Amino acid sequence: GTAIEPQSNVDRALALLRHLAQNPGWHGVRALGGDLALSPSTVYRLLDALVRAGFAQHDESTGRYAIGAGAVQLG
Repeated sequence: GTAIEPQSNVDRALALLRHLAQNPGWHGVRALGGDLALSPSTVYRLLDALVRAGFAQHDESTGRYAIGAGAVQLG
């Protein structure tokens, strides 16, 4: 049979970015992980990269994340 390829980190990051874009507002890591069937550690790593690239933003006072200006500019 044909092996199913595991999702790549790029696939996961794009799914996370799409989720943030389609669900405006601020989201916690655990909630995002639940929505996307990803572990919190994976979500945190992906968000870290997206924040550094400007595609997501992090509110340090609440620990929550939202879509970033860089992603909005792409749209």
